[in-house]
Amino acid sequence: MTSLLTQKCWVPSKTKVWELASILEQADGKLEVQVDGQPPRSIKEGEATAWDPSHDLDLDDLSAMNQLHEAPLLAARGAARHDARGRGHY
Repeated sequence: MTSLLTQKCWVPSKTKVWELASILEQADGKLEVQVDGQPPRSIKEGEATAWDPSHDLDLDDLSAMNQLHEAPLLAARGAARHDARGRGHY
């Protein structure tokens, strides 16, 4: 896997499938990560998926997103669904 020291990564979630996390530390094939509002946790580097700054953009055409994969697609779909219901982003 490429270096995840971009300061963010997507991590598995039992309730949301993927969540965006901040990388606190990377060592010995493990990452210390923290999702907003949750305590830090340690995961294997291979469990995380790369984050790209384009994942934070509100794009009309998702094919313009870099590093396109399941995590940012689900986040974009969820944000659009919540906007349509008038509830804002999650």
